[in-house]
Amino acid sequence: MEGFKQFLSSILNIEILNIDVAKEVVLKKGNVNEKIGVVDLYSIINENQIADIEIQRKNYNNTRKRSIYYASKLITNQLKSGQYYNDILDVSIIFILDYNIFKNKDYLNKYMILDTRDKNIEHLGTQEYYFIELPKFRKSKKDLNDVLSQWFVFIDSKNKEEVKEVMARNTLIKESQDIFDVLTGTTMEQRIHELKM
Repeated sequence: MEGFKQFLSSILNIEILNIDVAKEVVLKKGNVNEKIGVVDLYSIINENQIADIEIQRKNYNNTRKRSIYYASKLITNQLKSGQYYNDILDVSIIFILDYNIFKNKDYLNKYMILDTRDKNIEHLGTQEYYFIELPKFRKSKKDLNDVLSQWFVFIDSKNKEEVKEVMARNTLIKESQDIFDVLTGTTMEQRIHELKM
């Protein structure tokens, strides 16, 4: 779990004191006609923030809207009758993509709701979106001393020599194979197959 905390901490740029992780969480449906959503890895961080981590191998040209849908469901599913709006936890959606969706941008992009007149100061909070585009990362000049780059090399796993090198540099990565299996292994492939049926 320490490895996963390090991974999330380096993306979200926060100190993680405690974390509760669930794998493959089904989002509640409001009615029978509503689309089902299944998040790959759901975490509650420091008891005040939800993080949803998704890996998408194939581009169905719906990533942006899917991320908004997941954030919306994770927000609306939180409150029960009698609870206050201030009880809503912040939500971070992290999409790790094996394809590119943004032109002329870096491989890691963060989006949030900002004041359109003063983008540097006011934002609504509650939700933020991270998109990691692995094809761009592969082509970038990697700093294998950087913790976040180490994790992306490990998750991407295309260059076996680089993977060995980051595992040697970061023992938490070596210990995190179980999290990686959830995100990229047969469990996810079976779920995708079931959702297509």
